[in-house]
Amino acid sequence: MGCAQSRIDNEESVSRCKERKILMKEALATRNAFAAAHSAYSMALKNTGVALSGYAQGEAEIPDPTGVALSQPPQEPLLPPPPLPSFSPVPSPTLGYHA
Repeated sequence: MGCAQSRIDNEESVSRCKERKILMKEALATRNAFAAAHSAYSMALKNTGVALSGYAQGEAEIPDPTGVALSQPPQEPLLPPPPLPSFSPVPSPTLGYHA
């Protein structure tokens, strides 16, 4: 024993365990970075939706700078569509041969 490295550190199972510990730390850091990026993306998407909604509302409600409301010409009421023509069943020609 003492300060020198013991023989157990040279065993394959110990080296695999140490490598696995390093990989787990890297996986944890990567997972946290991914979660943070996903959260930032969700916030950006929400902000984009709010901006587009505000833009659409602004386009729909453009006030007239003169303060005079423009009247639109009256629209004629929509007429119902014409009735469909009546279809009578037509006998289809037979595919057999008559001798």
